[in-house]
Amino acid sequence: MSDHRSRPTGAALVTGVQAGRMRPEQLRGGNHGLTPEQVAESQRARILGAMRDLVATHGFHDVPVASVIQHAGVPRNTFYEL
Repeated sequence: MSDHRSRPTGAALVTGVQAGRMRPEQLRGGNHGLTPEQVAESQRARILGAMRDLVATHGFHDVPVASVIQHAGVPRNTFYEL
């Protein structure tokens, strides 16, 4: 059976931003050694930054929640919790 961590020689590992799944400042999932408070602060900062960027570009009335959470890289429930 093939080890899930192995890949053919020379194959590029496409993860994160390259694969379109994470923002550069987004925390990776799993055990990253941060407290829940630190994770929440990172998410809050990304949400506020996304809102600032999108409102500056499109105006307040033309920025749906879906755009903010996509730009920030956070789940919808986290947006509403924070």
